[in-house]
Amino acid sequence: MLEYTVCGKKYYCNRYVEIPIKNVENKNIRRIFKLFQQLLPNHPTQENTKIVLLEREKQTDMLFICTHFEHGSQNHLAKIQVIMDELAYFSKYGATYLELLDTIGECLIIIVYDIDKRTLKKVAKEA
Repeated sequence: MLEYTVCGKKYYCNRYVEIPIKNVENKNIRRIFKLFQQLLPNHPTQENTKIVLLEREKQTDMLFICTHFEHGSQNHLAKIQVIMDELAYFSKYGATYLELLDTIGECLIIIVYDIDKRTLKKVAKEA
């Protein structure tokens, strides 16, 4: 098992692929990132936002990560929920969870469980 660590969180998988958002070719993920920037404009950029695919034996999960994120008030939570709802499209079961919201450490992690690989065609060149 490999270990992937981000923002103090550890994930274990057989293989992981880390893709900066600027290298993502999937039009749905790009659209969600643009919405993310519109709804929460104080600091998500192409340089500090990425997705990570965590491949396990029976499933692949996707992390949506922003490593410079300062939005944590109740008004922001509704906007984060919009992004989570959009990301649910990629899950076989619509399962997205707010894994980490750390306004002091400025990190956001949303996890999409058991992605449907048919919805993630051509994520990036290196994936």
